[in-house]
Amino acid sequence: MTRELKALRDIKEDINVKKNLDYLIGLHNGIFYRIVNNFLISDIHGLTKQDVVEQKLAIFWQAAVDYDESRKVRFVTWLGNSTFFFLSKEYNKVRHFQNSLDLLENPIEAKAHRIYLSNSERTKLESVDLIDFVLQELQEINDDRIIKIFELRYFKSNNNKLTTWREIGKTLSLTGQSCINLHKKGLTYLQQKIKYE
Repeated sequence: MTRELKALRDIKEDINVKKNLDYLIGLHNGIFYRIVNNFLISDIHGLTKQDVVEQKLAIFWQAAVDYDESRKVRFVTWLGNSTFFFLSKEYNKVRHFQNSLDLLENPIEAKAHRIYLSNSERTKLESVDLIDFVLQELQEINDDRIIKIFELRYFKSNNNKLTTWREIGKTLSLTGQSCINLHKKGLTYLQQKIKYE
């Protein structure tokens, strides 16, 4: 039995955990940092290399506890996969949180997004009032393109996904950026309207 395998077995049995983790870190610190540096080429808002390095002990411990020697995989490979899995999970949490913040900054889009993604018939019926409200208020701008953009983006999309700006632009013979600008104009108008009512 190798020293590495003994350290892994001891960690699982809660024997000299700190000493054995230090040994594993000494052996495999390089692969850990290589994966972190390749995954996080630059810091992502909410996830930095320093955050991950501070979790190094926990990542090594979790990899050691989860390691299954019957799979005939070297621990360094297992550790690499565990580190990559940890980074992917953290990145998805940060991205999901950031998307939630983006929707909170834009209450009309957030509400429309929730309506669109809802599958229950009751919610769809309740949402008709909001759809009517949004489309009716947008008529006051006197730009039919804005109404059409909102309809295509939120209320007439396919496959439970928001229609892309490119697809909307193609339908209306506009560029994607023009659609974004008109959409923003509509959102600003609706936000002002809601703010003062």
